[in-house]
Amino acid sequence: MNLLSVSTRDLMKSIGFTEEENRTDKLIIDFGDFKLSAIFCCNLYGQEVVLLSGVMSTPRRIAMIQDEMPWEVESYEQGLAWITWCLDQKARDRKFEPAVSGDWLLEGRKHFDLLPWEKERIAWEAELALYNARPHCFVHRDWVRVVRRKLIEYLEILEDEELVIFEFDGEVLNIRNKCAIIAVPAEGIIWSNKYVLKAKELRTLPKRLMNEMVEFCYWNSTFKIDSCRYKDVNIIDV
Repeated sequence: MNLLSVSTRDLMKSIGFTEEENRTDKLIIDFGDFKLSAIFCCNLYGQEVVLLSGVMSTPRRIAMIQDEMPWEVESYEQGLAWITWCLDQKARDRKFEPAVSGDWLLEGRKHFDLLPWEKERIAWEAELALYNARPHCFVHRDWVRVVRRKLIEYLEILEDEELVIFEFDGEVLNIRNKCAIIAVPAEGIIWSNKYVLKAKELRTLPKRLMNEMVEFCYWNSTFKIDSCRYKDVNIIDV
């Protein structure tokens, strides 16, 4: 057992599940008007799972529970959340209310953020928020063609280790080198940093511009011009 994990069987017993008579692979909890069973087995993929099953029924509604959870969970709170989530998904108004009180259900709902798919969603949303906040701007393709032509001219003069600086003030993208400044109108939010590349890095500039608005951005330690990415980037505070 992973030292950081919790046995699902032990957790279930602590909240009221009991072993079915003459069976060690099945636990049951009675909510008064509904029984939930938990069978410890392997699924079709050979994975050890706890099969949660039962039928919620009222004079007007019938709902069948058939969900899986692992034999071990990351924490007691995650285990409560997992069982509660399975019950809530099938309950009226997505909130299971048993005839016999189950205080642990309230605790389980507090920790839905610990469920694996919720953790993935939260991480993805956080990553998306960071991506949307990345330093970037868009320059019209016609202007980028001018930028490309000018840069090629200057790169023929610059030594490999000489620097080219990209900065954006919210309206104009400035590209500086020892020879000149190339300034073009751009759209986006002002950058809080300048991004510095060596001339040798920029000798591979995008040849085809597929989009009408071409992106210049910094993301994951990489500076990007359209489809070209440059990893040897230094950052200077504005």
